[in-house]
Amino acid sequence: MVDSVHVLRLKMAGLQVGHLRFMHELESAFVTGADAQTDDLILAVLICSMDWKDARRHLGRWYMRPVMRLWGWRCRKKCNLVYEGATFRKYLSDSMEAKKVKRANGGKSLHSPLHQRLYLMLVEDLGHSPTDAWDMPVREAIDLWMARAEKQGALEFWSDRELAHWEWHKQKNAEFLAQQESRVE
Repeated sequence: MVDSVHVLRLKMAGLQVGHLRFMHELESAFVTGADAQTDDLILAVLICSMDWKDARRHLGRWYMRPVMRLWGWRCRKKCNLVYEGATFRKYLSDSMEAKKVKRANGGKSLHSPLHQRLYLMLVEDLGHSPTDAWDMPVREAIDLWMARAEKQGALEFWSDRELAHWEWHKQKNAEFLAQQESRVE
């Protein structure tokens, strides 16, 4: 769970499926994969600093354009935007982190946005109301999606022992590479 993350001096709310949907509608670089600019960061941070329904309501108000312009000017003057952008990307990444999968049967390439896949699974397959689906934390929705896939035999998760073994190998590999690098110098 992502706790108490601040970006551009605003506390981030728990990422909801509705946040992803709203950012996708606004073609935010943080969900489309494009290179994020300062304005993208400011808009995405504002959206994720409150409930997604409140963000939708507030961004439609007449006073938001001058408020965002002033806030953006202040952020450009007083904040390290590279650091803030990295912090926001980490917030998104941590909010959407999933368990490691050992095996996936019948894997196919998925092209629809994540928020649409999660919404359809929650509403059609698990019987949640549309409102509950949009309000659900992304991390919880991903966990439900993966549990459903595991139940259907489409996924097999790593055990704690296998994860520990993998981490040990990663550490040993990093140590070996560091030794090799020091020998080259």
